[in-house]
Amino acid sequence: MAQIPKNYLDAVVSIGIKENDKYQSLATGFLVGFFLKKESETSNLYRVVLVTNRHVFEGKKQVFLRFNLNAGISKAYQVALEDQHGKKWLAHKNPNVDLAVLRINFNWLKNDEKASCAFIQEENFAYAETIKEKEILPGESVFALGFPLGLAGDAQNYVIVKGGVIARLDEEIIQRKCAFIIDSNIFPGNSGGPVILKTDMNHLKNTKPIEKAYLMGVISSYINYRDVAVSQQTQQVRVVFNENSGLAYVVPIDFVKEVAKEIIDASKEEVKPEKVELENADPKEVPPASPSC
Repeated sequence: MAQIPKNYLDAVVSIGIKENDKYQSLATGFLVGFFLKKESETSNLYRVVLVTNRHVFEGKKQVFLRFNLNAGISKAYQVALEDQHGKKWLAHKNPNVDLAVLRINFNWLKNDEKASCAFIQEENFAYAETIKEKEILPGESVFALGFPLGLAGDAQNYVIVKGGVIARLDEEIIQRKCAFIIDSNIFPGNSGGPVILKTDMNHLKNTKPIEKAYLMGVISSYINYRDVAVSQQTQQVRVVFNENSGLAYVVPIDFVKEVAKEIIDASKEEVKPEKVELENADPKEVPPASPSC
């Protein structure tokens, strides 16, 4: 039985650079769709954005976003992160929230470019109230999706799925670090990837089953373990060792909505957001010729 919906895997995007015309994956991003309104009995309207980390975009003028195409290949699109007006991406007003949001022209990608991409719909987000209602607690299993160590595939993006467990999900850590903690070996390249709650119908008595693969948040970074070697003779620090502790910070999905609010509010005045037919969840529509708007 599949634990991760295919459209979740198709929503994951490789972010990278090109050197000597060769694509190199550096980080991860993924597409999410914020619900705007119900258009009919069979379709909803969404605004789609790309989510990644602030530290992935910070200081860069451009990046390449690589999407899989229906033809069985991939294509890397050059995307400007700045123009004459400044940054084209949004960040949280709190600099400690490691998030970046970029508006994406999903329908152009899907219809004109024939990209094999999807987005995770807002109904599947584990906002704070959902976590409380569903009694999601430390110990629940999760999946971390992304492209660690530049391992993104050659011809196409092939998402690497890593397992893990929620280690801390309390208000104190979220308020102090703007993140919760998972127990999972996260490496460079995983930054900006989604963390998905694993469904589980086996549950303790008087607790609720996990019936849906909720989007919990965005991978930020692994937590370093730091050790020092001190000279016995001089008592001075000679060597500092940094190691991956096996724990990682994840930015809760609530912060993503706070960052994307400007785009969502503007979308409510527009005529052509992304449409999803509820029968087959197949997004439709069209706008201009670039993956970002």
